[in-house]
Amino acid sequence: MKNKFNFYEKVIVISLKKEYLKISGLVCVISGMAQNDDGSWGYAVSVNGIVWNIDEGDLESTGEFAPKNFNRTGETIRVIVDENGRGKIKN
Repeated sequence: MKNKFNFYEKVIVISLKKEYLKISGLVCVISGMAQNDDGSWGYAVSVNGIVWNIDEGDLESTGEFAPKNFNRTGETIRVIVDENGRGKIKN
């Protein structure tokens, strides 16, 4: 079964399921996807900085795409890794 949506695609949450009522009707962006054992697709969607896992049937395309860097802040950190492979943030 082919996926209906693509990465960075803007979609609207059309679900009336109780767990999605807070975001129903909102536009969100596909940030991840996975195919379940039964062949159906689930999507990670970003809504106001929070990521939700939603089934394909609970979404509708807007026909638009977000820029690929839509959720990147531009901030970076430096990490030092010791000889045992453990990392820590460099000050």
